[in-house]
Amino acid sequence: MIKITPELSAFKPLKYKKAKDLSEAKTYAQKVLNIKQFNVEDLELANQVNYTITKAYNKTVGQINPPDKVVYADITFDDGTKPQSDMFVSLEHKDNAYTCRTLFLCKNIFDNAGNMISLFLKKYGKNNQIEKDKHGFDKIILASKYKYENTLNRYYRLHQQGKLTTKSKHDFVGLLYHAQEAENSVIRALYNNPETRKTMERITHLENYDVADFDKKVRAYLLKIRRRNKIEFNPPLQMQNAIGVDGSILHELGHVWHSMFITPSELPNFRLAYTKIKNFHIAGKISEYAQTCEEETIAEIIKGLLSNDKYSPDVIALGNEITRGKLNELL
Repeated sequence: MIKITPELSAFKPLKYKKAKDLSEAKTYAQKVLNIKQFNVEDLELANQVNYTITKAYNKTVGQINPPDKVVYADITFDDGTKPQSDMFVSLEHKDNAYTCRTLFLCKNIFDNAGNMISLFLKKYGKNNQIEKDKHGFDKIILASKYKYENTLNRYYRLHQQGKLTTKSKHDFVGLLYHAQEAENSVIRALYNNPETRKTMERITHLENYDVADFDKKVRAYLLKIRRRNKIEFNPPLQMQNAIGVDGSILHELGHVWHSMFITPSELPNFRLAYTKIKNFHIAGKISEYAQTCEEETIAEIIKGLLSNDKYSPDVIALGNEITRGKLNELL
C-alpha cells in the first residue's frame, strides 16, 4: 500500500482539462505537468498524452512523474534502423542511476497503423473469423472470451466506414493485438495441458502436427464450440484494461518510474531474457510482451495497475523481486 508520508499527505491532485487546440494542450503540458518540451502536432494525441500522464500522476499520489520531454516525430536510430514499437522513452544516466527523460511517440509507427490493421484483418479472414452480423455488417468472431469484443467490432465498423482518426487507428491495432493474444493464450493453455493436447490432436486428426497447422485447426474447433454456445473460454491473461495509445503511454511511464532506482550495474540484468522458467510463466500471466525481460515485465505490471487490472499474488511477488520491494510502495 502507498505509505502516506507528511510529504504525500500534502499532495494535491492535478485537474485535467481537455484542450481545444494544440496551443492549449502544450500550455497544459508545460505549466501543469512541468513537461519542458512538448511537440505533439495532433490534438487528439496531445490530449491523450496529457490525460494519461495526469491520471498516472494522480493515481500514484505523484510517485509516477512525467518525462521531461514529449516528442511526436519520425524516428530513425543512429544505425539506420527504425523503432518497432509505437512509443519508447530514452534512458539517460545521472547521479549513478538512470532516468527516462524523453517520451517518443513514433510517427512512422502511427502512420503505419493502417497497414497493421490490414494484416490483422487478413489473418482473421483466412481463419474464417469474419462474418456478417444481423445488420449486414462485417463482424470479427473470436475463439476466446475477450472483454472488449464489442468495442473491437465498433472500431472495425468505423474502419470500414473510413472514420478512424490517427489515435483511433492505433487504438484499433491495440484491440486487435490483445484479442489475438487472448486467443493465443487459450490455445497455449490447451497445448500445455497433456490431456487437452491429446484431445486436440485427436480432434484435428494430427499425429505429427506442425505448430501452424495445429494452431489453425484448434482455433477452428474453438470457434465451432463457441458458436454453439456450449463453452466460453476465459483466457489466463490477467491484463485486459489498457489498450491503444493510453496503454502505450502507461507502459512507458512504468519505465520512467522503474528507471528512478536502476543503477548502472543492475541495468544489464533487467534487459536479459528470463532464465528461470517459473518466472517466465508468471510473466506470461500479464502479457506475451511481459515475458521479454524483467524490464518489460515491470512496465507491463505498472500499465495494468494504473488501468485497474488485478494481479495474482505471484505476479506481485515477481514485481517486488525485480524492484527490491519498490512495487509494494506503489500499490
